[in-house]
Amino acid sequence: MRALLVQEEIQAGLLGEKKLLEGLIEKEKGEIMNKAHNAITLSIGDKVLEEVSKEQFAASLWLKLESLYVTKSLAN
Repeated sequence: MRALLVQEEIQAGLLGEKKLLEGLIEKEKGEIMNKAHNAITLSIGDKVLEEVSKEQFAASLWLKLESLYVTKSLAN
């Protein structure tokens, strides 16, 4: 299996551990999930981080950010 690029790993991590590529071993899945979570937390400000700090997984962190900051309206 080819190595994933960092961006691909992060994107895969956002899907959640259950949806990661089937050929990966558990250790690789854990590393990808950690990279995704770390990339998100390093990219947001302190105030936002306080609001989402309880989320332990990349997928749930991303969903929390979406629920806080993505509004579903005609203007957006």
